[in-house]
Amino acid sequence: MNNGEEDDVMAMPVLHSFSPSIVNCMRNLTTELKLNSDTNLSEQAWNCLGCILSTNTSVTKLKISRCDLDISWLCAGLQYNKNIKEIWFYGIDLGGARAMNSLAPFLSNNPRLREITLTQCNIGTATFDVLVNALANRATDTLTKLFLDDNNLADCNFDQFFTALSTCSKLTSLSLCENGIGRRECAYLAQLLNQESSLLTLFLRGNLFDDEGIKKLSVSLTNNTKLRTLDLHGNNNISESGWLSLLKLICNTSSMAAVKKSNHTLYGLGISEGDIISALGVDDANLLFASLELNNEWSWRANRLSLTRQKMIWAHATRGGIKFAGSDIPDGAMPIILSWFGDYSNEKSANLIQYHDPPLSEEEVKTKRLDSLYRIIRDMPDLCQNESKSDENVKKPKLCHDVEQIYLVESEDTSELADSLARSQRGEVLFDTILRISNVIALVLFTYSYMFGAQSGD
Repeated sequence: MNNGEEDDVMAMPVLHSFSPSIVNCMRNLTTELKLNSDTNLSEQAWNCLGCILSTNTSVTKLKISRCDLDISWLCAGLQYNKNIKEIWFYGIDLGGARAMNSLAPFLSNNPRLREITLTQCNIGTATFDVLVNALANRATDTLTKLFLDDNNLADCNFDQFFTALSTCSKLTSLSLCENGIGRRECAYLAQLLNQESSLLTLFLRGNLFDDEGIKKLSVSLTNNTKLRTLDLHGNNNISESGWLSLLKLICNTSSMAAVKKSNHTLYGLGISEGDIISALGVDDANLLFASLELNNEWSWRANRLSLTRQKMIWAHATRGGIKFAGSDIPDGAMPIILSWFGDYSNEKSANLIQYHDPPLSEEEVKTKRLDSLYRIIRDMPDLCQNESKSDENVKKPKLCHDVEQIYLVESEDTSELADSLARSQRGEVLFDTILRISNVIALVLFTYSYMFGAQSGD
């Protein structure tokens, strides 16, 4: 294409003479303009539509799908539009330099543009850089949604693309589904998510991400408090180790502090329970989905202490992964923690423990409760030591009933934590509580001796 031809396309169009019906249709535009394969307009008509859109102030959404057109005829006028907020192209060929170059000025210069969807537009390596430059050169930071699904972007240079996205401080949704991208692109995505990213949803369906790529994403999301959905459906190269890295991200059961530092924001992975059970087994799969469900339930709350508590109960009761020994838990807090597992009237804890597929019987739930208590007391035998009478005058911390005041972490300043608990203490003294715990221990030992005796009798 010579310079003269390019000038003809990109110059401000003039409204030509058309049949009155076409002109009236174009002039009576509403807030949303939809054109599809049934729309039969000549190149001159598309040019006229672009002319009208150039100064139109009513249309805010432009949706064009499966239309056989040279988009440059429309974009000759569209590039001057300052009012459209959403553009949605589906099945429009943007594979040629002429087409993308004609669209780029609109993408860069429209000050109100918020949502861009270019699906099955044959972008590829030839015109991807033009698109990236258009995004990087946007004069206003208004973009909130960018969908580029099914454009065969596997061989494109994503370095500048993610650099451009890092400047979009209002971008909340990004979709790169069905593009054949994988481990290489994960490094760029991880870098984007590791920053102060504004993304709430990230759709990566039907790509080639593998375990190593997912582990990079998991690490980058450790401190991310924004992303709600990471859709990984159809990434068949992810196996057990990849899903385990996501489980560790969402509910790290290595310690109480690790549970608190887990990601409590992410609640959607776009995958079915059946797929995860086949990869992780029942217990780990249930822990993953239970944690995602908790994140969803608590996503609107600022205080996440109860969420942390429930993750800890589920993880300890089901997997035995929580280690209480060595944690700086004040004496006044331990009876509360024990009650979570031993109090059968605690409905929230009971429901959490019973979140299992298939559902657990009442006897199995009771066994898990007793087993949980047994493991805590086995690891912390000091809980069962009687205090001598010579210590009667020593001030003893009282039982703390305010669960929200219990910090389930290995506090760096134990004295400060103890003081915080002491201010909210009420109820019996710890000495009386330990006596009750001793009764629980007796019940645990009796139950285990009965169970083991019955098994040996068989």
